Amino acid sequence: MKSLSSEAIINVNDFYNICMNDIGKLVSGVSKGSAIIFNDTGKPVDFYVYNSMDSMCWLPTQKINITHGNYGTITASGKYFKIHPDKNKINEFLVVPNEAYIYKGPGVLVHIEKV
Repeated sequence: MKSLSSEAIINVNDFYNICMNDIGKLVSGVSKGSAIIFNDTGKPVDFYVYNSMDSMCWLPTQKINITHGNYGTITASGKYFKIHPDKNKINEFLVVPNEAYIYKGPGVLVHIEKV
């Protein structure tokens, strides 16, 4: 697994297995209250992140570009974050801090839950 400042290159199956077994391996050094998103769309995606209480979504708290096959961490405040992939509010989805997700494209988000 190769780590970069805002994202890391990893196979989607490895990402899923690491999250299921020990998500701490992925979030070491990441601030508490962040979520991890893996991009499995086949293209780069700009994720615009908004606080849960931001009803207008004018100014994102963070914008991160995650290329296909990579993951990055997102941070905002609140019990959940609003995410607009490629700044498209119609495709908005919500994520919970300290959790991991696989983004497969508009309308398809896999929440990795330990059972």
